[in-house]
Amino acid sequence: MTYESLLPLISPEELTPLVRALLDIITKQAELITRQGEQLAKQAEQIQRGKEQIQALRDDIAVLKGEKAKPKIPKSKLESDKSESKEKDKEGKRPGSAKRSKTAELEIHETVTLTPQNIGETGFLRATMTLSSKA
Repeated sequence: MTYESLLPLISPEELTPLVRALLDIITKQAELITRQGEQLAKQAEQIQRGKEQIQALRDDIAVLKGEKAKPKIPKSKLESDKSESKEKDKEGKRPGSAKRSKTAELEIHETVTLTPQNIGETGFLRATMTLSSKA
């Protein structure tokens, strides 16, 4: 998308010297941004090549020292499978994943509050625990 499509249409009566100067500045800035984007892409490629060259030199040094070079591990196939798994997730839940609430059917017969008997001299009671039993 070009910057011209973002600017509103300016009638000839509104094209004052100031408006023309501002449009020239906008044009120059857009060209500068485009050039900087191209430079960034080139620099990213140079950085990648530099990283590869550094790794190759490290491997050569390791071989000269009698060590093993870093193994070349291919990219994970799981990364490409993620898009397939996302499509499967959209279809719905897996079979057997629906669970029923079991506590709603639980019948409580007795409630007992327990407190510890031997805390010791340095210990202290933080909370009590209430237990419920079925039978």
